[in-house]
Amino acid sequence: MQTRTFTCGTATIELHLGDCFAGMDRLGPETIDVVVTSPPYNLGIGYGVYDDSIDRAAYLEWLEQWAIRVKRVLSSEGSLFLNIAGKPSDPWGPIEAAFRLRSHLVLQNTIHWVKSIAVDQAENGNDFGEQAQINLGHIKPINSRRYLSDAHEYIFHFTKSGDVAL
Repeated sequence: MQTRTFTCGTATIELHLGDCFAGMDRLGPETIDVVVTSPPYNLGIGYGVYDDSIDRAAYLEWLEQWAIRVKRVLSSEGSLFLNIAGKPSDPWGPIEAAFRLRSHLVLQNTIHWVKSIAVDQAENGNDFGEQAQINLGHIKPINSRRYLSDAHEYIFHFTKSGDVAL
């Protein structure tokens, strides 16, 4: 596992590049305050080293084993932010993932990330009376007779107790 250390003001940030299971297994219990992650979504994306199109049951089992490790290292006041998306033809994937974690962690908040494009006013060349940015709409338009858009992802906020202050 590779480790890189950075200094940002008075804070020291340590990044570990490696398998997340092995990394979490090296950590002591309740030593992490925040986990922010966007794991593979199992949508068939070509990552190169990870098969992103495994059987749904195997994927959910992998997520559950991952969540068990997160729960062990997460402090009692810690938060897990799990960013996960589905696809219009299979919208249940993120919901099934959150439900699978239910027996280990409490779903405290659900954030709906509606992805959009914001363009700096100066780069746009037009003055619409906005101070800094202009929202020009959603990314990933879908040319489909069945689906409206694919501009949404979930960010599930899990904690151990469900009453963690943010």
